[in-house]
Amino acid sequence: MEYAHVIHIANSAAYTPHSNLVSLQQAITRLGMIEISNIALATTMNSKLFKAPGYEKHIEDIWYHSLATAFWSKEIARTLRFNVEAAFLCGLLHSIGKVVILQTVADFRSSNESIMDEYDLQQLFNQYESPVSEIVANQWGLPDIVSETMTYYKHFNSAPTAAETAATVLFGSQIADHMIDSENFPLDVLIQSPALELVNLYPDEVDELLNKTDVVKSGVRALSI
Repeated sequence: MEYAHVIHIANSAAYTPHSNLVSLQQAITRLGMIEISNIALATTMNSKLFKAPGYEKHIEDIWYHSLATAFWSKEIARTLRFNVEAAFLCGLLHSIGKVVILQTVADFRSSNESIMDEYDLQQLFNQYESPVSEIVANQWGLPDIVSETMTYYKHFNSAPTAAETAATVLFGSQIADHMIDSENFPLDVLIQSPALELVNLYPDEVDELLNKTDVVKSGVRALSI
């Protein structure tokens, strides 16, 4: 990844709304090496990295949602004084199982076979996303907190040691749902999320989070280039 691209992202509203970074060293000093590493990972693992002929739009949508989840998880973690860098990484990778499933389905699809319909894809996701994510996490040697969150975010109460982070990512993904399609995921559904009880966010804190929508969109746009 080119240094100029890192600087462009680091200067987005999601990272440095009130400063103008001109060098990689400034970006590292301002944001920290872990933050820069997360930026590098996010821009490397984009929707073009995975090849699933016939399912390109699905992967693009999953990746956009993953970026949004990463930023929302980071904002939630900041509010709760959790590890924001870990929350971002967990949010970024939380749906990797879906992408691997799509790539596998595409790899085994014959040239004269139509793509799988949405219902059947959703059934595959529901059944296999968590175990596939766990396999990916183990093969990549990811930290336990990331592996657990990827595996258990939908069932955060079952996470052995990372229930709060898993709940943070679940709620981050739900805010992303609301941001992307508020008609099908309205606010009244969002504020009934079971994750809210564990992360202990109050209604006024949720409102403050939602006020950061423009910042999150700015970050997603920067990392989508």
